[in-house]
Amino acid sequence: MRCDGALRCSIVRSTDVGASRDAKRFAAAGAAELAWSLVGLQLMGLMTARELIARGIDPLQWSPAQTRDLIRQTMQCRSRRTLGAAGWKNKLAACLKDDYVRTGSKKSRDWPDRKRERPPGPPKIRIASEKEILQAQRLS
Repeated sequence: MRCDGALRCSIVRSTDVGASRDAKRFAAAGAAELAWSLVGLQLMGLMTARELIARGIDPLQWSPAQTRDLIRQTMQCRSRRTLGAAGWKNKLAACLKDDYVRTGSKKSRDWPDRKRERPPGPPKIRIASEKEILQAQRLS
């Protein structure tokens, strides 16, 4: 099995005539997809940094995740209305990191909560009462 950069997997055999050519084509497509995603990330950063600097906000406060979500929302037309140039710039300038101070570590989380059952102990054996003996005799 061979997996390439475009997240496409195919079985490649030495007897396949065009297998190496296909693998090269898929790898090239994956490399192009990666390159364009990096270009998009840089453009998101530049557009947002321009708006932050224009408003006197430190560009290091930029939140790539909020910018990504804004672009996805706009592309999917969730707002059902178009943003004008001023509205788009205001939304980009609002893509900032949260300014709260984290109280705990993100490294350690207590998830998933696994059951910690005790191992079984020795059986609890007792002598049957006369009533229990009679009930057992009736069943058999």
